[in-house]
Amino acid sequence: MQSQNPFHDDLVVGIPAIDAEHQQLFGELNRLSRDPSGMASVEFFFEGLSRIGQKITEHFRHEEALFEHCGIDRDEISAHVAAHNRIVEQFTELQLDLMTGACMDRAATLGMLRSWIVTHLLAYDLKIKPLAEQGVPPR
Repeated sequence: MQSQNPFHDDLVVGIPAIDAEHQQLFGELNRLSRDPSGMASVEFFFEGLSRIGQKITEHFRHEEALFEHCGIDRDEISAHVAAHNRIVEQFTELQLDLMTGACMDRAATLGMLRSWIVTHLLAYDLKIKPLAEQGVPPR
């Protein structure tokens, strides 16, 4: 079975709405990872990927709105938004590959998604934590 993706305290940024969205992304990954044999229907898998894509897009929009109201350094905002755009582009390419049949297996697909989400959270989203510590109001 695919390893589950626990959301633990080390990943909390301290802004409840953002943390809830992170937990939802991990929950969707876990839901798709529970089928070790890959026997779940193709429709189930594609619906799950679609939900993840929607949640990623909404989450990025929420984070970017937060940036505009919190006095984050412009260069930091630009780098973070560029990382969002890269993930959206990669996700779109992945979906196109899956639709045209030029795809990898489910485990590899989930591994890519897991890597994008966890790497982004560690490299970028945890930098938001000082905002929460300074009392940035939750959205």
